[in-house]
Amino acid sequence: TGYNKDNETNWLNFELAEVNQSLIDYYRGLIKFRKAHPAFRHATPSDYQFFDTPDSLLVGFQLGGEESQYLVYMNGSRANTQKVTLPVGKWGVLIDGSKAAAEPIRRIRVKDLEIPPGSGMVLVKQ
Repeated sequence: TGYNKDNETNWLNFELAEVNQSLIDYYRGLIKFRKAHPAFRHATPSDYQFFDTPDSLLVGFQLGGEESQYLVYMNGSRANTQKVTLPVGKWGVLIDGSKAAAEPIRRIRVKDLEIPPGSGMVLVKQ
């Protein structure tokens, strides 16, 4: 277990916080997102609807019910961008490969969306 390791293993170098500010901001956004969207904390198996995808390295599912609906896509490929067709509706991006937030960081205005390699997205129906 990590709590019982030597100082070299458990050492936190706070001087690296400035260098890694974008990563720290991303984690802060993830925490705010999770607090603001209870569907990701209290979902039951029946709340998930997984999509058939053409590539085994692409996972996509819809989460939610009448109150709020979310789309989650994760691209496990290190080389290929994955293209997905969004269900009908207006969608806002809550999380992408570089930002995470409790409120949409941008709106999707296209029907087909590209998920970059090694990345994912969480969208909310507007």
